[in-house]
Amino acid sequence: MPKIKFILISLIIFITIFSIKNAFLNKKNAFLNNTFSYISKPLGTFFSETGWWFQKKINFLHSIGNLKNENQKFFNENLILKARIARLSEIQKENDILRKELSLAPRKKYKIESALVIGRESGSYSEIIYINKGSANGLKKGMAILVGKGVLIGKIIETTTNTSKIQLITDKNFKVNAKLIESDGRGVIFGQYGTSAIMKMLPQTIKINKGDTIVTSELSNNFRKDLLIGYVQEIFNTADGLFQEVTILFPKDLEKLHLVWVLLE
Repeated sequence: MPKIKFILISLIIFITIFSIKNAFLNKKNAFLNNTFSYISKPLGTFFSETGWWFQKKINFLHSIGNLKNENQKFFNENLILKARIARLSEIQKENDILRKELSLAPRKKYKIESALVIGRESGSYSEIIYINKGSANGLKKGMAILVGKGVLIGKIIETTTNTSKIQLITDKNFKVNAKLIESDGRGVIFGQYGTSAIMKMLPQTIKINKGDTIVTSELSNNFRKDLLIGYVQEIFNTADGLFQEVTILFPKDLEKLHLVWVLLE
């Protein structure tokens, strides 16, 4: 700070002396001219060198600014490249998943239409997904939605020309008649708050074990019988003791749906 102050004061003095010289001196007064030259020459040299020093500093600061801009440019390009690599990796992962699921398609057993999940809508009690096929593909309200080798996960509740709205089995308003393969016990499955499902109205007279297989029954008007739903997870009695109820373990994670099958008939 003192150095800058000194430079400014010297600059003011030099300008003042130069102004006086122009105002009062002329070529006829050689002594004064020589005297002024003798005094001003060192000052001129000083300011010349000072100007050169300032120029070097300005150039240095400018080069730093350019370097920062280049670094920022490379940083941004690196971020874009990383984002592209991550996206390609995600696409590759999705393709691998789709290939695996396509290999499980139960085409020999059912007449099905494949569809991609393109959206999801979750509420306090509902669980809805959207697929990229609709009435133009022969899809209709009430058709069953399967995954894997034929696991029931929901049904179509609305269609447009190119899309369909699917109500998942975990939706509060979903209901389907079902049975236990091992004991032939019959009951009704209800969705629970968009997160799970429960099988109710199972008689106390039947024996139920964890892991028993649950499928659709012949009483399911909307679905064909023997579609796999899941397995018994927990068993408990109703408050009045008249029935048994079981929670269901799904074979497929309903939070990770990519490809589904629409059961056409």
